[in-house]
Amino acid sequence: MEVQRRSPVQNAGVLGALLALGAAAVFAVAAAGTGPVARYGGAVWVFVLTWIILLPVLAPWLKERHRGGDSPDRPSSQGDRVLTALVVLASATFLAALLWLLLGAGISTGQTPTRTPQADTRGSVTIKAVYVAASHFKATPNDPLAGKVDLERNIVFAITLDTHSGDLSRFDFVKNVTLRNDRGQQVAPVRWVATAEGTHHRAGGLLFPKGDQAGRSIEAEARAFELVVRGLGGIAERVLRWTLPLE
Repeated sequence: MEVQRRSPVQNAGVLGALLALGAAAVFAVAAAGTGPVARYGGAVWVFVLTWIILLPVLAPWLKERHRGGDSPDRPSSQGDRVLTALVVLASATFLAALLWLLLGAGISTGQTPTRTPQADTRGSVTIKAVYVAASHFKATPNDPLAGKVDLERNIVFAITLDTHSGDLSRFDFVKNVTLRNDRGQQVAPVRWVATAEGTHHRAGGLLFPKGDQAGRSIEAEARAFELVVRGLGGIAERVLRWTLPLE
């Protein structure tokens, strides 16, 4: 029984898919610092774009080879096809790099969920807080908290307080703030790392343990974090909430 060989178009589809898969893998590795949506969504985009671009280039080239177009009497035609394929592949790589840069720009300008602050403006004091994920310091290496907190050991929130009246220096973060998750676990801060201290403006990082008093992780399987702030600016309780995962 004679085995039917794949047509040049089919071969072009397979070869193009393999090359596109390689380009997508390179993009995924290069974009490791971004969130999963941006990273894997971008990788899919690169795969589809590269495959679409390469298919019309590879198909005629493989058809020519199938007809004997790679014979010594037609070297220039084959060389042109290879050169065209390399140019197209380089173009696709450039587009992938451009997309990665755009994604990086989005992170650095605070357009991702990781950098989006939660705020409460009630009363005489405004509080803003950012849940500091691993990508935070990659996007903002000059952040005043960089090098002062350990994300491997602690859950960290970057917090700022602002007011036009009153004295913010009296507010005790460690005593008046708790972190809880949607599973009912809660922990108290271990310390406050100040980056700006004043009567009308305070900023810094509030560090929490990653486990409760029973030693159970408060991050594992959690779908939400709530920062509970008590007695700030005449408000009995404020709750700042983040839905997990952030990225």
